[in-house]
Amino acid sequence: MSEKITEPKKNAVRQPEEAVYTMEEFAVNASKIFGKNVNAACVMAAFKVNGVAKATVPKAKEMVQKFISKEVK
Repeated sequence: MSEKITEPKKNAVRQPEEAVYTMEEFAVNASKIFGKNVNAACVMAAFKVNGVAKATVPKAKEMVQKFISKEVK
């Protein structure tokens, strides 16, 4: 029984994976990443509300923006 071995396509372009950072890394650099009006506490709260410990920069920006835009009841 011979198994068929497939080789990767030579023309296939592999997309680089986005870097993933921890909640603490985002919190330390909150004002640089999310704007000067966003502090570390907002970043940490946004991550905790979403149940996330690590994220890419775009995902973190999305979570933080949603969190700070929420209406306070």
